[in-house]
Amino acid sequence: AIGETYYQSLAAAIDKVQAGETITLLRDVPNANGIVVPSEKSFTVDFNGHTYTLTGPGAGSPSTESNGFQLLKDSTITFQNGTIRIGQNPNNIKRIIQNYANLTLEDMHFFAEHQADGEDYALSFNNGSIIFKGDTDIVTTSDEAIAFDVCKYSSYPSTNVAFDESYTGTINGKIVYDSTDADTHKLTIQGNGTFGAIEAASGAAEAAKSGIEVTSGHFAKPVNEDYLADSVKAQLESASNPEAPYSYYPSLEAAQAAAQPGDTITEVNATTG
Repeated sequence: AIGETYYQSLAAAIDKVQAGETITLLRDVPNANGIVVPSEKSFTVDFNGHTYTLTGPGAGSPSTESNGFQLLKDSTITFQNGTIRIGQNPNNIKRIIQNYANLTLEDMHFFAEHQADGEDYALSFNNGSIIFKGDTDIVTTSDEAIAFDVCKYSSYPSTNVAFDESYTGTINGKIVYDSTDADTHKLTIQGNGTFGAIEAASGAAEAAKSGIEVTSGHFAKPVNEDYLADSVKAQLESASNPEAPYSYYPSLEAAQAAAQPGDTITEVNATTG
């Protein structure tokens, strides 16, 4: 629904939505096709606690009709308050979201299981400003699966992915930084979320040192010290949280206050004097 006007599908509502309006899901959707959202759209989808299951066929540009959602450049979109997953034996759903727009994800839960042709890049970010807020999750069935990338693609100018201070969710696959230009492609992590590994793609290692900035959070593997914000001064390795033992703090004192018996604190970004 958009206000008091009702539609038989999310695609139909997106076709009619006007700038600033909110589409509200009214029930679970067990058999959704892929949707292309054109440029120059500005709207919110409130999934309203419901589950939206992609079964296909996928949507996209010619020869790449494999997306649950293809969000095109120069749109501003918010997805909030719901779950998106892929049905068993989907008809060519290889990505849940292929994004070129400005996108906010708040209290959303994405499940990568059942991706066609293998579980990698459940979400892919090739352009735009992307903000993760609240309890937003990307759930993979393997810690080695790639949850999403920050990718320099074709002539698209920039990609900036930020987890803001409200973030409390979990990204349990890998995050891949895939750009040679740190000025235009950024990954910023704040908040109190839980993450797998952060990796640089082949050829992107140097740019990643300044393109990635981690201020806080809990991680399955130690964060490369080059990726830590200058304000981070201590790494805490938890003895009681084997899934995500590494967390980061602005001082040794803050890490000590959070430490439990058996934990290990290591100074990072050390300065002399």
